[in-house]
Order: sequence, then C-alpha cells, then structure tokens
Amino acid sequence: MNKPKDVDEYIGSFPADVQQKLQQMRDAIKSAAPHTQEIISYGMPAYKQHGNLVYFGAAKNHLGFYPGAAVIAHLKLNWRLIKAQRVLFSSRTISLCPWI
Repeated sequence: MNKPKDVDEYIGSFPADVQQKLQQMRDAIKSAAPHTQEIISYGMPAYKQHGNLVYFGAAKNHLGFYPGAAVIAHLKLNWRLIKAQRVLFSSRTISLCPWI
C-alpha cells in the first residue's frame, strides 16, 4: 500500500467491514480527544496533542491501537479502570475488545 495522504484515504483502502471498525476507532479517539491533530505517521492514522497521543491501524488479521508514552503513563495510573473496561494491555499495544 502506498502511503495514504489522509485518514479518510487510509480507511478507504480496506474492505467495508474493516472500514467500519476503523471508523469506530477514529470516532472514539476524536470523541475522547477532540482537540487532537489528525495525521498519517508511520503509514497509519495518528493523533497529536503536545506530542504523539495515539496511532491505530489494520493488518491482515487484526486491528491495532498504539498509545504514545504519555498515554501509557496515564494507563498505568488507571489500571483498575482499564481492567473494568475489558481492555487488554500488552507492552505498547492495546486491543480494544469491542472492536475485535
């Protein structure tokens, strides 16, 4: 895949069922962090606000959600809340259960 020029082009490059899930991820990020700048970085959607906040993307068999360092620090402080929301945490990658 060539580097997409924006997030709409990135999402549009996937099959319809994957597009729907990627759009859900995009909407959730924009809802949670409405003042972020939406960009393409490392070939995937990224959101910046005082540095890189989060990235997300799709591969052949999974969707990925990749938090930046500030988000990881926040998640570590709020681990009980995260467990209650059924979020799986593994190193620098988080898979959000409702989107799988």
